[in-house]
Amino acid sequence: MLKETAHFERKKEKKKFFTTGDVAELCGVHFRTVIRWIDKGYLKAHQLPGRGDRRIRPHDLVQFLEEHNISIPEDLKHYTPSILIVDNEIEVVHSIERILRKTPFNLLSALSGFEAGILLEAYRPLLMTLDLNMPGVSGIEVLNILKKNPEMKWIKVLIISGGSDLEIQNALNEGADDYLKKPFSNDDLIMKIKSLIPEESNLRDF
Repeated sequence: MLKETAHFERKKEKKKFFTTGDVAELCGVHFRTVIRWIDKGYLKAHQLPGRGDRRIRPHDLVQFLEEHNISIPEDLKHYTPSILIVDNEIEVVHSIERILRKTPFNLLSALSGFEAGILLEAYRPLLMTLDLNMPGVSGIEVLNILKKNPEMKWIKVLIISGGSDLEIQNALNEGADDYLKKPFSNDDLIMKIKSLIPEESNLRDF
């Protein structure tokens, strides 16, 4: 899968949802074929209230294609499930990237809370590692913004911090899913990330 590191870089605009017509065009099939995939439970979708229109999350489409050994179209590759690494220390970012390089994720990174906000909106990563002690927009502020957004609050958050137990507990109370204290081992990081990835996503085997 595609891997890349992005610092304060917003790439081509991403759709939050696809219509059945969008999926049909991307996959080179008739839209009724897409509807059959949905009706049979192969492809996850939700129906708009009061209407018959279906909407498909890009991540769910990529997962469906991978599960059925269908080639992922070029226009879909920037929707590959991502992990966002947020830390103002570039050495820590590079360390986490090295550990996660062989995982099936697009690796993104941000050196500030402001950059993190831009990348969260642009990429909607599956998981974010988050340092709490950053200047400007702090880690706890990033967490609060994320969890208050109904379209992004599902993103898993792993706190990676050298802060106090009280700071970490406060982050957990605010919605973070788990934590690692600095310094940490490669195995501990991999174990934590695997535990946070949804079992049904078929992305935990790395």
